[in-house]
Amino acid sequence: MPDLTGIADELYALDLDDFTATRNDRAKQLRGDDRTLSDAVKALPKPSAAAWAANLLVRERSAEIDQLLELGATLQEAQEDLDAATLRTLTKQRRQLVSALARQAADLTEERGHRINPGAVTEVEATLHAALSDPEAGTALRTARLTRSLRSSGLDPVDLTDAVAGDPGTARPRPKREKKDDGRARELALARQELDEAEQALDQARDRQTEADERVDELRAERAKLEEELEELRRRLAELRRSVRDAEDEASAASDAVDDAETAADDARERVDRLSAG
Repeated sequence: MPDLTGIADELYALDLDDFTATRNDRAKQLRGDDRTLSDAVKALPKPSAAAWAANLLVRERSAEIDQLLELGATLQEAQEDLDAATLRTLTKQRRQLVSALARQAADLTEERGHRINPGAVTEVEATLHAALSDPEAGTALRTARLTRSLRSSGLDPVDLTDAVAGDPGTARPRPKREKKDDGRARELALARQELDEAEQALDQARDRQTEADERVDELRAERAKLEEELEELRRRLAELRRSVRDAEDEASAASDAVDDAETAADDARERVDRLSAG
């Protein structure tokens, strides 16, 4: 007879959209054999988007989660030993590793057809930080049955109330690793982390370069268009200047004609006056 933890392990491995219907069907199947278990299954909450992403990360990136929790243990040792230099180095690595894993979680959910929003990504980061700071939270994370995100205050133990479906102490097994010298293994882990960070930085730099190149092309096209418009405006300005000069010449000729006509009119009036007087 299956137990609640085993059933929860299956349900929380499903795609988010399939959870509710599958849970209800499973509860209905159990109703005739075990009413209590059926009710417990029916009461299993649908995970939040952030919890689902964290669960998916644990299932798909178990080795990286293992590395994260080992880093948390090393951080706790450094805090107990008051090793300030080591603590600063490890704290920086923690931030970088958490950020990288949160991005991986977002990528994994997108591969499953769900794009989680930035707020959910932030909650995944908070969950990973909580797992780093509290061993029990780390165990809860490794169950891959989180119903909600976790958060650490940095001082008090992480609140795990209703955070894990099934037995919260039943974590997924960590991947087997060959036994190596601790110092060498740690050095190798750090080197791999530095390589991952360097490759991520390279990818980001290439993305920025691509965006910058595209922006340059856009600006060059805009500049060419503006230069064409400027050339057209210069042509129109030259035509207007010629038109103004022609109009000014016509106005000057018309003014001269007016003066000549006024002179001729004055002469004609004088003749008329003389003839009338004689």
